Amino acid sequence: MVARRTSAADRQELGVKTAEVTHTHPRVSRSERFEARLTEAQKALLLQAAKLDDETVTQFVVRSALRAAKRRLLDAETIKLSRRDAAALVDALANPPAPSAALRAAFDRYRRDFAP
Repeated sequence: MVARRTSAADRQELGVKTAEVTHTHPRVSRSERFEARLTEAQKALLLQAAKLDDETVTQFVVRSALRAAKRRLLDAETIKLSRRDAAALVDALANPPAPSAALRAAFDRYRRDFAP
């Protein structure tokens, strides 16, 4: 789907009226394009969903894709632990084991080689 070719047609097909919007932030130039090939059924589904939100297909697809992308990125950056694993982590942080001989030796080497 090419947004430039379909957005006016989508608005007409959906009977969507353009509303005046007062922007509280500066407008950003949108020079990038995105295209997708769809089946008739896929386009009809997008048209139906866009109509429910009183949007053009382009507005609906961009908004939905951005929401999905943000959610996916957040999921990739989030560590999810079970209650048992979370309790084990908190316990390990609150009650760390005593440093081993190897860790003490490494710290001594670091202090000798890098500390002022």
